Amino acid sequence: MSARVLLVEDDRSIATVITEALREEGHDVTTCTEVARRDALLAEGRYDVMLTDVVLADGDGLASMAAVREHAPAMPVIVLSAQNTLDTA
Repeated sequence: MSARVLLVEDDRSIATVITEALREEGHDVTTCTEVARRDALLAEGRYDVMLTDVVLADGDGLASMAAVREHAPAMPVIVLSAQNTLDTA
């Protein structure tokens, strides 16, 4: 089963690896790097799942989850983090 995935990741190398892996499994992946673009994409389309980094160039991926829930209240969200401590993750 193919899923429409929204990947929000500002590290292009990480985004590329994740995108390629998901596409190899047959998923349709849209990638963006900023909170503002994420919100625009969610307003335009429907996604089955979102993967998001915590720390983004223009904001906090978790602090802005209320906006995500406005557009997609039931969409599963998987949170990614490369932070190395529980305090910063």
